Amino acid sequence: MNKPSAESAYVFTHALLQRACYELMLPSRRGELHRRALEYLQGSGLAAPDELAAHALSGQAGAAPDEVTRLKALRRDFLRAAAEEAIATFSNERGLALLDDLFMSEGVSEAERVRLLCRRAELLNRMGQMESAVTAAERALSAAQSLGDALEVARAQLMLGSCCLDTSQNARAPRLLAQAVEACERLNASPMQQEALLSLARSLHTAGRPHDALPYAQRALALSQTGGDALLLTRCRQQMMSILAQLQRNDEALAYAEPLKAVMESSPNPGLRCALATTLASLSHGLGRLEEAMDYHRRASAEAATVGLHAEVARAEVNLGGLARQLGRYNDGLRHVEKAASMARELGNVRVLWFALHNRYDILDAIGDFRGALNAATMAARVAQSAAMAWHYLVSCAQQAAAFLELGQAEDALDCVDAALKAPRAGQYLNFVLAKLHAERACALFRLGRSGAAGESVHEMEHFLKLAGSEPEYDSQRWIQEARSHAAN
Repeated sequence: MNKPSAESAYVFTHALLQRACYELMLPSRRGELHRRALEYLQGSGLAAPDELAAHALSGQAGAAPDEVTRLKALRRDFLRAAAEEAIATFSNERGLALLDDLFMSEGVSEAERVRLLCRRAELLNRMGQMESAVTAAERALSAAQSLGDALEVARAQLMLGSCCLDTSQNARAPRLLAQAVEACERLNASPMQQEALLSLARSLHTAGRPHDALPYAQRALALSQTGGDALLLTRCRQQMMSILAQLQRNDEALAYAEPLKAVMESSPNPGLRCALATTLASLSHGLGRLEEAMDYHRRASAEAATVGLHAEVARAEVNLGGLARQLGRYNDGLRHVEKAASMARELGNVRVLWFALHNRYDILDAIGDFRGALNAATMAARVAQSAAMAWHYLVSCAQQAAAFLELGQAEDALDCVDAALKAPRAGQYLNFVLAKLHAERACALFRLGRSGAAGESVHEMEHFLKLAGSEPEYDSQRWIQEARSHAAN
């Protein structure tokens, strides 16, 4: 072996000697030196809060009881500051470790422990560890209920509802968030009430209930306009724009766009820049500006990747895949959705995984790979069913039935549709999905020579299309048209 250089040998030996000398000291002498180091470093501003917290802990050895109490309080203050600094700079793993150290510190009140569990859940949710975030929020709610503190219960309900949104437990979110809104109103906790209103609006919006979401978003915006929190005001405007766009109130939505673009370019917060890029992409998509939407989603992915917001990267990749399909760039689309599906599985994010599989079906169906499309739809249906995502399950069943029909397997298509029509119903655009399912059922029955039953399905199809008020786009149309054609003959 080659001999180490003089410099590396010195450093290695010096580290051993330093450790040996430190361990040979009496604990009381070590404690005294740590206290002196703490006093100097705190006065000079030369150390980070976590380093000061370490000196405050080690300095307790040999100290008088009053001094120990003081050092414990100082350590808690330093850990709080260090945790918030880590969270603010997106040092997520370090932030979690510091929150855990503070949670276990002597002298932390039970109310603060509830808040620390909520903070932990928030951080896990940011990192994309959705199920772990729900677990931490459930611990917070249980601790708050045991404590009997109404404000902490409301805080934990708000956090749990927010964390449930991207998991298999997303159906719990609206109820929990509505309870948090009511509690905050009773307690006159205005800042938290704004957060609860905003989260409730988001939960209803993502569930495809924009009409229900809008009043809560409007209330959140009205409160934020008098609250003085610029970040919260921006988030409220962002939510309003997104809901108005889904309601096709485009002129009103566009009124929010330019101010939000300005914030996106000027904000130092990459998480906010990512969120704004995603929202602006949705608006561009709704207006048919697909290339512009692609650029915004690329921006969102890049912003999220720089600070480890893995769930947001996966979300952006799903959206890029869907847009690539609409633009006829099928290979690019598959690349994006495969990346999204892989990330979503690793993160345990079932909503993103379902959308990735849904978009994979659309791409494979568009290029005529009906066997691959069937596999994608089948996996998506399993994901939705296991996560109790009722609307998503019906959509995937409709995709499965379409793939069976393309493959000439009318009996399998009929079985798939009949199972879907017996399943629980909930979620967005239900009339469109039911119309498509009845159209596929009619097509399968016509192909099997059962024209009487097929005619009944066509009647049901027309009924749900009338309830929807318009007809669905692209892939549903072919089955609607085939069903009508068979019925006319």
